[in-house]
Amino acid sequence: MDQSQDRQLLREIILQLEPNQVEQLLQAFADRPALAGAFRQRLSQWRQADDLRPLEQVIREEMENSSGQTRQFYAELIRFVDRARMTDAQVYRQVGMDRKLWYRLRDQQKARTSKENVLKMCIVLHLDYWETYYLVNLSGYAFTPTAQIDRTDFGVGLCVSNGIYTPMRVDELLVELGEPPLFAR
Repeated sequence: MDQSQDRQLLREIILQLEPNQVEQLLQAFADRPALAGAFRQRLSQWRQADDLRPLEQVIREEMENSSGQTRQFYAELIRFVDRARMTDAQVYRQVGMDRKLWYRLRDQQKARTSKENVLKMCIVLHLDYWETYYLVNLSGYAFTPTAQIDRTDFGVGLCVSNGIYTPMRVDELLVELGEPPLFAR
């Protein structure tokens, strides 16, 4: 690492400190007030610069940091498929998903599928509540199993929490909640 990388790393570490941790550092510099003052000033400058970054830059950085998300989604999906002792074809057929889309998910970094397909995958693979939450969020969607926010998520959450994995039963529950069925579309 060169000196500029060291400086950047130190900056990132210091910006992650909680206020009480910063105070502890400043107390450690109590016998050196000039150093404590310089540290406090530099920290203030860094925080201002961090707060004033253009929104476009923040969005770009976040997108770059999450660019591997779809690859991780597919890797976790395959782990669940293997655990269920199913083949890729069995899963995408039961989900009602096009074979080309399945393989596009596997091969292309930025390929995505619908939230409905991910929810159906969770049912077909017999995932529990937390695995469902994990896989849906990993796919880039929010899993909000609250009746006031998303009734489909609420219905799927009820099903996986209670071990209901029969597509027809899941669809019946969703229709009772006033939502369109997942599997009978």
